[in-house]
Amino acid sequence: MTGTVTVLTPTVNTRPAELVEAVASVAAQTRRAHQHLVAFDAERVGGPRMLNDLAHQVSTDYVMVLPDDDLLLPQHIERLAAVLDERPEVDVVSSWCDTIGRDFTLYNVDELDRGMVQRRSCVAHTALFRSTLLYPAGWPDEPGYDWLFWKALAGQGATFAVVPEVTFTYRLEGGNESQGETP
Repeated sequence: MTGTVTVLTPTVNTRPAELVEAVASVAAQTRRAHQHLVAFDAERVGGPRMLNDLAHQVSTDYVMVLPDDDLLLPQHIERLAAVLDERPEVDVVSSWCDTIGRDFTLYNVDELDRGMVQRRSCVAHTALFRSTLLYPAGWPDEPGYDWLFWKALAGQGATFAVVPEVTFTYRLEGGNESQGETP
């Protein structure tokens, strides 16, 4: 049995072209997402609040976040979901990325463990995880919310794995926070 996948994409109205590309990258997956939930942050409440609101609509086995300015390569969901399907002891699976805008290699690690996740930001925001982990964790409403989310999961005993393969493009050309900039 293979798990079903939901992709969460918070966005703002200043990047419509990037959003179209992000949505197209989800549609081009070799293993389709069952849900792709997109929410516009018209009131600039921030990425964490948008993600927590979207999380209430998740009805699948696995979840991942795709910021509106990043892109999935066609095999992203297939490669990451295969790990969760085949290894029930794994809760979160991350992968490597290519970057546009500046060099960034923090996500390109060969393996992950709870201690590493708690010490530094090393889990990609596009990691796939079991939806049962959404709550009570949720995304904290503060800077660094993506790492704080992974750190909280590690503190609750979640297990991590990595696919040592580039499966997404991380665009670092603009801001990364929707409070004042972008989601």
